[in-house]
Amino acid sequence: MKFAWNRRQRLGPQVNILPLIDVLTSLMFFLILFVSFNVAELGIEVELPRAATGGQQPPANLVVTITQNGALYMDGRLTNLTAIRQAAAELARRDPQATVIIRGDSRSYWEHAVGVMDAARQGGISHFAFGTQPPESS
Repeated sequence: MKFAWNRRQRLGPQVNILPLIDVLTSLMFFLILFVSFNVAELGIEVELPRAATGGQQPPANLVVTITQNGALYMDGRLTNLTAIRQAAAELARRDPQATVIIRGDSRSYWEHAVGVMDAARQGGISHFAFGTQPPESS
């Protein structure tokens, strides 16, 4: 005599992962929605100098970061003074009032900032701002 076994009984218990996928998708959606970051500054470690009088920076058309060892990053990518000069010239053609924000590490040499300013001026930009952070409260 043969008994008809239910197919489900032979397979054993099953885990339904559809609710798990729904929850993970919702979490990812809210994470992406509420997390904001500046791509130009992502991954470049600099310790900005402190300034009590630092105000809101103007909207930057070009962000140049100078690391402690003098490496130059333009909009988050490693660069050199020639590329900064070319980018400044292109930017000055589009917007004569363009601003270059220089984010120099407090331990970097002033010579590097002057070099960036000189390259941007050669490209036609004359408006500069320096990235700072507020002083520590005591």
